Amino acid sequence: MDSNTAFEQAYRNGYNAALRSRCGTDPVLVNPATADFGSVLVCAVRYAIGRQTYMPALVAGFIRPLIPNLDDGALMGIYDAVEPALTKDPERNAVWTPIRQAILEEYNGHRLTSKGES
Repeated sequence: MDSNTAFEQAYRNGYNAALRSRCGTDPVLVNPATADFGSVLVCAVRYAIGRQTYMPALVAGFIRPLIPNLDDGALMGIYDAVEPALTKDPERNAVWTPIRQAILEEYNGHRLTSKGES
């Protein structure tokens, strides 16, 4: 099976992303809805928040499009890491406020209404 076919098959099987391994041609399947993946993202956010380098923008840029697919534990872990950072250091607002806002929109919109709440 070639790589493109493997990626298409992974997508059909519910995986939202498939990454090509740097060590070979077989895809590495990544499902953002798993708790393990979410935990890794929470760790990345916690690490990046304290940095004054390119890392915060890199992590925030990676996470932002995944927010609709993350499980509740990951979203709350990211939110719990970001919220205090915004109040302690306003200079970080440009990077982390959009992440915080996207999480709030996810809960106020899609997640709550899909569970029959308003």
